[in-house]
Amino acid sequence: MDGRISMYVLLVCVWCSLNAGGLVMVVTAKPTVSAVILTLDDDRKEGGQVNMRCTATNLESYHIVEWRSSHHVLRWGTTTFSTNQRFTFTTDISSEVTVQNFVITDLQMIDIGVYVCNIKNPTEGYHIVESSYVTLAILHPGLDPSDPTVSPPSSPWVVTLAVCLVLLAAFLLVITVIVTLNVVIGGQNSDQKAQPTEPQTDPYTELQLPVNSNSDYMMPTRPLDTSHHNHVEKEIENQDYDYPQVEDSTRL
Repeated sequence: MDGRISMYVLLVCVWCSLNAGGLVMVVTAKPTVSAVILTLDDDRKEGGQVNMRCTATNLESYHIVEWRSSHHVLRWGTTTFSTNQRFTFTTDISSEVTVQNFVITDLQMIDIGVYVCNIKNPTEGYHIVESSYVTLAILHPGLDPSDPTVSPPSSPWVVTLAVCLVLLAAFLLVITVIVTLNVVIGGQNSDQKAQPTEPQTDPYTELQLPVNSNSDYMMPTRPLDTSHHNHVEKEIENQDYDYPQVEDSTRL
């Protein structure tokens, strides 16, 4: 019995020593955050009211809970940064849970968008520990609730992907046009090369010059003009010549 008590005392002393030296770490639960829209979809109409809530748990004393839109900080801890009179915030803080209530009155189309609730750590350069967001869509009064007039905004990566696809399509179109022009121009050049070339004639000498000939060099030839020769022969045939008479030498 005394041995067990001594063992317990020894363990307690060891634990106290480690704790005093900072070697014992107390493991705490990871912070969590959840953002929700409390107002039903059918009641989110232009001119109406919408209630949103952000619930954060397992916070350290230095953690900050904030509400923000896509571009601006609306609520930082217990301080309101938004100057919009239609935005109202309340904060309920307990030992375990922090609740940030966010109410928008007189809803307008400019209120459509993404609202984010963050847990930030100021000791680490305002690092975002946890984050949660909601997307607000608004209906026109008198319209079918299942047909919102404005769809929730697309996520940034969706917009980026769409832009990339458009640029890729434009690039492919340019390449297609260039290839098509090259094929057309190449076909025209081939047709011109395939056409036979008539021999060129020298207008002064009427010499036939060989064109595009792969044979050895040939002297140009002139076609024989026999018209003059034939004319002379005909004149001779048509003329009667008096040939001189030759006396017979045997009579002498």
